[in-house]
Amino acid sequence: MTIGFEAPLVKRLVAGIAQQRSRDGLLGRSMNIERSNTAADSSSAGISVGSRVKLSALGAARCPRIPEKQGVIVGVGRYSNSLRVLLDGSKLPVSLHRDYLEEVLIASNELTRP
Repeated sequence: MTIGFEAPLVKRLVAGIAQQRSRDGLLGRSMNIERSNTAADSSSAGISVGSRVKLSALGAARCPRIPEKQGVIVGVGRYSNSLRVLLDGSKLPVSLHRDYLEEVLIASNELTRP
């Protein structure tokens, strides 16, 4: 007794779902976060995964609960201008708009701390 699924039909459904996801940008999303089309906003132009960031003045005004926190970028968000940031002391990352963030420069003496 067969269930009624035809192999070609299932293959076409799976291929269609994969094609739709790739068209929507859900598969193979690049982890490079740098803006390539706009050089006007230099504060977030060099931000990439692993960068240490803090809230900018705009971010502190828009997110009053976390004005002093810093964190690390762990990925890209669902939208093109959102980044996933793991804030210090948090277990889970949050999505923040890239204009709300600015990179924290680490001094060379902090890198050699024991």
